[in-house]
Amino acid sequence: MTTGSPVGYYEDRERILEIGLTGTGKTYDWLQLARWLPNHTFHVLDPDSGVLRVWKNEFPDVKNVKYYLVPNWLKDLQENKPNEWVGGLYKAFKKISSEVKPDDWVVAEHMGVMWEMAQSTFTDEVFGSDIGMYFLAKRKAMQVELDKGSKSDQLAAFDGWKDWSVINKMHNADFLMKLCYELPVHVYMTSSVSVTSQKLAEKEDSEQKRLYKDTLIRIDGQKSIPFKVQSILLKGGNPESGFFMSTFLKDRGRRWVKDVRLVRFPIQYLVNVAGWPANPR
Repeated sequence: MTTGSPVGYYEDRERILEIGLTGTGKTYDWLQLARWLPNHTFHVLDPDSGVLRVWKNEFPDVKNVKYYLVPNWLKDLQENKPNEWVGGLYKAFKKISSEVKPDDWVVAEHMGVMWEMAQSTFTDEVFGSDIGMYFLAKRKAMQVELDKGSKSDQLAAFDGWKDWSVINKMHNADFLMKLCYELPVHVYMTSSVSVTSQKLAEKEDSEQKRLYKDTLIRIDGQKSIPFKVQSILLKGGNPESGFFMSTFLKDRGRRWVKDVRLVRFPIQYLVNVAGWPANPR
C-alpha cells in the first residue's frame, strides 16, 4: 500500500476492470460484493440505467448503493429518489469525490460508453452537433474535396494536437486518473470487448502491442484504461450455462485463474485469489 494511504485494514486498494460481452454478469458481480460488504458504500456511475433492473429485481436487500444515472457528461445533477441521482458524469463524480470514505467502492459501468460520451460532449459543445452528424458532415465535405482532386488534410476530423488533447483531458485527467489514483477507494470498472483483426493489430502503437501481445480481444473505451488498473478479469457464459472468469492480461501480484465457474464472486475472487478475510468488517 502506498505510504500514507487512508485506506483501512486491507493491504491495498482494489482496481478491478471486469470485461466481457453484454449479459455475462459483470454488474451481478459487484452487486454480490455490495451484499457481502454491507458496511461499505458503493457509489455507482451508470450511463445506461441497466444497473437499476438488476439491483431492484435481484438484489432488493442491498441498501448500501448510491446510484448515479449519467447519460451525459455535463448536465446538472438532480436527486430523483433517496440515494438515486440523474445528471452529468462530471457533476456526479465531483459529488462522489467530496463524499467518499476510505474503503468505499466506486463502480464505473460501461467505460466504453463513457469514452464515447466524452467525444460526443466535445462535439456538442465545440461544433454544436452530435458526434454522428459531425463525422457525417466532415466525411461529406472531405469527399467533395477529393472529387475536386484536392489532397489537403484541412478537413480531417478532430485535430490531433488540439481536439484530442481536450477530449483526453476530460476523460483521463478529470475522471479516470482521479478515480484510480487520488480517491481513497476501491475501484470496480466494467467494459464491453470487441475483436480486432491481425492487420489492425499490427498498426497499433508499441504500448498497445506490449499489452495485448497475441490476443485479438480489445477492451472498449479509451486505450489507457487497462493500464490504470491492477486486475483485469474476462467474463464469459450466460445464465443457462453458467458464468466463467479468467484473468486477462494481468493481475499484479496474484495468481492467474482460467475458466473458473463463478457462483460467489466475493469469495472466489476477493478471498481465494486476492487474499481478503473471509469475514470482512
